[in-house]
Amino acid sequence: MARLPEQLSDKAAAFFWMCDCSGSMSVDGKIDSLNAAIRESLPQMRQVAADNPNAEVLIRVLRFSHGAKWSTPEPVHLERFQWKDLEADALQSVDTDVVFLLDTSGSMRGRDR
Repeated sequence: MARLPEQLSDKAAAFFWMCDCSGSMSVDGKIDSLNAAIRESLPQMRQVAADNPNAEVLIRVLRFSHGAKWSTPEPVHLERFQWKDLEADALQSVDTDVVFLLDTSGSMRGRDR
């Protein structure tokens, strides 16, 4: 897991989690792994923030699947942030027709013909 810097700036630091919640995340425990990774990172982030009392740490969460949506409409201060597990969208079966189109008209012939 990537480590946070030891020293944070005195300015606001915004962290954005962009989370894939598409149907493929419902397979093989992927969404569970994502949720666990974020839950496990929070205590470490809070410790770094506590070691840097002049830094303002903000969190935002964006989920995407068939579009994107903020899970946190506004930035939330790290000390007040509570992770709510995300759920993956249902895996969808898609009826797909495959069409091959070959242009054999005269415009596709070389200039030498």
